[in-house]
Amino acid sequence: MSINIPDYELVVRIIYNIKYNSLKDKNKQYLALLNQLKVIDEVQYIYNYDYAKQVTENYIDSNLIKDGSFMIISPSNESKTYYSSENFVNAIKTSIRSSDILTLGKGVNYCIFMPNTDLNGAVCVLNKIKEKLDFDIRAGISDILDKKYNEFEQDAQKALLESLALEKDFTLVQDEKIETLDDWLNDKSSNDYKIFRQMFNKKLEKVIAPVFYRLQNIYEEKLFNTEIEQYIDKNQCVFNLKNKKGNSSLKIIYPGFAKITLLITHEGFDSPENKTIKLPLTKITQKQLVEIIENFVKEYKENVIC
Repeated sequence: MSINIPDYELVVRIIYNIKYNSLKDKNKQYLALLNQLKVIDEVQYIYNYDYAKQVTENYIDSNLIKDGSFMIISPSNESKTYYSSENFVNAIKTSIRSSDILTLGKGVNYCIFMPNTDLNGAVCVLNKIKEKLDFDIRAGISDILDKKYNEFEQDAQKALLESLALEKDFTLVQDEKIETLDDWLNDKSSNDYKIFRQMFNKKLEKVIAPVFYRLQNIYEEKLFNTEIEQYIDKNQCVFNLKNKKGNSSLKIIYPGFAKITLLITHEGFDSPENKTIKLPLTKITQKQLVEIIENFVKEYKENVIC
């Protein structure tokens, strides 16, 4: 059966195919040239480590990128003896966007530059990669805000070493510019509610929400038969642990002005397990909040699910 195609449409299709094939041929030539210059690894078809800095910096400058995340991932110490580099690279390639940059790292590491992606988004990408692998991986993740390539690469590398040493899925590094606001805030009147409310909202966005989200993902894999819930509204931030034996909750309440209140309760227990902590807004950092929640989870394991 023949199909009648108008002449103009046929011409458009022919032109399109010529352009498409021409672009394919040019891409093949460019790829061959990059292989010849050792910019691209000839086996895995990703950028070699020696060119990672130049490629990433050129991309940042050309696209005026100001924010994003940089992740270095590696097989766990145990997995290094049997992991498949081919499966590893394929899992990464199918989990990242076309705008992300994948390069070889040092040794068995791989580097992923993710423009306009916050740390939570980077963790989501890491989880996608993990789901496609049959071996454990570790990651160090840094934000790139106001950092040069050498700085955020070094931060991510240190974070990866910590993850490998402590057998953690990932470690995050964030340049907490909020601390400069803390210094400024210390000089302000303690009666200016509006300023402190803005400060609390900033802490909520940059510190509390990322920590709650990250630790929920971690403990969902480690606390069996436990329902983990975390939510945040304008009045409080709640991190709940619940199972058949009892309930534990950590609440962050902002009563106003310069301090916040942390209420830690384990259902059916009195002090010292149940406690109230008051902290100045300027003292709340991701590191300190992680320590508080980790101690809270430890108490839950010892007192509720023991």
